[in-house]
This record gives sequence, structure tokens and C-alpha cells, in this order.
Amino acid sequence: MSLGWLRRLIGLPDTFEGVIYDTASIATMHALAAAREAAIPAVRAKGLAARSDVPRVAVYCSDQTHSSIDKAVIAIGLGHESLRKIPSDDRFAMRIDALRDQIARDRADGVLPIAVVPTVGTTSTTSIDPVPAVADVCERERLWMHVDAAYGGVAAMLPSHRHVLAGAERADSVVVNPHKWLFTPFDLTAFYCRRMDVLRSAFALTPEYLQTRDAGAVKNLMDTGVQLGRRFRSLKLWMILRSYGAAKIRAVLAEHMRLARELAAWVDAHHDFERLAAVPFSVVCFRWRPATISASAPELDAFNERLVDLVNSTGDVFLSHTRLRGRLALRIAIGHLKTTYLTCTLSPAGTAGAGNASASREGVQGHARCTQNSCTGGSVGGCVGAERGARAKLRLRGAVGVDAGGKRLRERAGRCWRRGRRHGRRNHRRRSGLRV
Repeated sequence: MSLGWLRRLIGLPDTFEGVIYDTASIATMHALAAAREAAIPAVRAKGLAARSDVPRVAVYCSDQTHSSIDKAVIAIGLGHESLRKIPSDDRFAMRIDALRDQIARDRADGVLPIAVVPTVGTTSTTSIDPVPAVADVCERERLWMHVDAAYGGVAAMLPSHRHVLAGAERADSVVVNPHKWLFTPFDLTAFYCRRMDVLRSAFALTPEYLQTRDAGAVKNLMDTGVQLGRRFRSLKLWMILRSYGAAKIRAVLAEHMRLARELAAWVDAHHDFERLAAVPFSVVCFRWRPATISASAPELDAFNERLVDLVNSTGDVFLSHTRLRGRLALRIAIGHLKTTYLTCTLSPAGTAGAGNASASREGVQGHARCTQNSCTGGSVGGCVGAERGARAKLRLRGAVGVDAGGKRLRERAGRCWRRGRRHGRRNHRRRSGLRV
């Protein structure tokens, strides 16, 4: 029931049969095992080792794809060298021309292509691979297409974002993770397959002690993977869908994406910050690049690494990082049910001397009750816990800087971070009845 509701909400046709796994990594491994089953004769019985009738094989994904694809080809015996990382374009999406060229080269070299894994919402930037074009290639080349929509797939619930899963109806398999951006407690992954018979051919095995009289009349989940016993994961998804309903979930997802666009606009407007990727969903990739400091690429990376440590050390906000085209990028992901909007304006950076930079965040007015998960990023990223109508003014001057020679990092803003943190803790204690 839960999988059927989710399938219809994201727009997949009823020809897709669903099964629940723990994580997208396991779902992808099973998808590629099915692709191997479909492409290589008698692979279940004979395997791959020392078979003169089986050439080398290849699986294709973009250079932005999650590392679970790497682990999957290793785990199912294809070998890491079988994975082809296709270059991405300036929006970090898979280049179709490079995919076609790589497949052609592999076929010319006697390599057997078996699968392509496009991604809807890559891990670093949440970029979207051109799934319809990949589907064209897979149909022409007779390859298994597995769509990794673990993060971005739920956005297709919104009419405005239905396009993100365009072409997925032509896939052989699709994975969506409700525990990523559908508020479902970890772990729960929805795996949909249009050729579940192939997956069952790869894994179905019923020893005598599991034989039952109605074995042929029911679909047994043990036939869809390596697991025999399973936890009742679907109850968690059922409760989320029943409790919130489609309209509420759509409203929350839309607000998360609006907040991300707002944050991206702040970054774009501030001359000391640089956005490093588009914002198709609710993740913003950026870095601190002060206009008044001449710094090398390694120095900029060091500045931003220190900035991550400074912000995360408060315990109020968590920034993650990645590397994009060799540059260290900071990432803010907005995805919690209680994340709310705080009206926040960024003032121009203050006067900076030869050896430091200054940044400020002013005019913060709280429009929601303080919660441990309610925060917004400022010019340096911050969280202000505030009761409704409370006003706080924080100024961060020279949060990270270098000396006049550009050789030494120094911190100059710990005081205001601690002040904001204490403010939030006081409000939590007041509401809980604890003595302040």
C-alpha cells in the first residue's frame, strides 16, 4: 500500500513493482545484479570467473554519481575497472555525447556494456542527469537503465517539478529514499522495478525447509534480494503519508526549495561569497571568497575548511563540504520539517584592512519559535534561537582572515556565535519549565 501511494505521488506507472530495502546502496546493488542477470547468459549458475564466453563488462554513470555505484560493481563481481565515469557538463549533469562515445569505444574494444545509472539529485550538487536522453541510449544499445533518484525523486510530487523524473517511466529500475527528504525515520528505501521477474531470476532460492503449499500463489519478498528476514519498514512510510497527506508534504517540499533559492540569492548578492552550482532542489553549494583578500586556491580551501570547523563547532548548525572541479565547496541542505524562515538581510561587508576581511549579518527578526532544528544560514552561516517577535543583532567581523602577509589563519568571531547559542538555550529552558 505505502509503495503504491508513493509510486503514484511521484508519477511512476503501475507497471513498476515495488520492494523496500534499507538503503539506496543496497537497492542499486540489486539493480545492477539484475542487469548482470539480463545481460550475461547463465551468470547465476556459472558466475564470471574464468569464462571464455563472457567478455569484460562495463557499467556507466557520471563523475558526480554516489560512491555506492562503485561499491555495487565491486560487490557483485564486475570489478571496479568495469565502472565508467562519464564527464559532466558545466551544470554537473552527465554529458550524453560522452556517454555515446564511451559505449562505442567499449564495443569496439570487445567490452560488453550492461547498464547505465543516471542520477536525479547527485550527492554533491543535486544536479539532474538527462534521463530521457539516457533512456534513448539504453533502448538503442539494449542496456539496463537504473535511475538513482534517492534524493531528488520525491520532488516529482510537486506539479512544478514533475519534470525531474521525466524519462524514468522508461527505466528498468528506480530508487527513491523516503528517509532522505520525505521525513521518514532511517532506514527505508523504495525500489521500483519494471522487470522484477529478472531480479527474482537472480535471487530466488527456496530450500526445502522454506517450502509451503501456497509458494506459487504469493510473491515472497525473499525472492527479491539477498535478505530472508525483513523488518516492518513500510509502517514508517505509511504513517508519514497518512499523517501529513499529499498536500502538506508538497507544501513542505516547496518551502524547502524556496528557502534554498533564497539562500542562493543571498550568496549571489554578497561580494565575499561565491555560489558553485545551480540549486535545483534544496541544497546550496558555495564558498567564502573574500573580495578584499588575494589568496591562492589552496589558501581559499584552507579558509573554507576553517569556516566549516568554526560553524560546526557551535553545535547549532551543520555544514558539510565537497569538492567541485577541484575547489572545496560548502553545502547547506534544507530538509527538516521544522526548518523555518527567518527574515534576514545581509549588509555589505565592513571596511577591511590589508590583512583581514569582515562580514556581517544584521536585521535578524524571528518569525518562528526557536527549535533545535530551526535555523537559517547568514553571511557566515548561523542559527539564532528566538521567540516570536524577538530581535537579535549579530555582527561577524573578520570571521576568518589572514595576516598582512597572507600566511596565517585567525579567528575573530567566536563571541557572537556563543551569544546566539546561549540565547537559543535560554528559550528552550523557558518553554520546558526549567529554571533559567
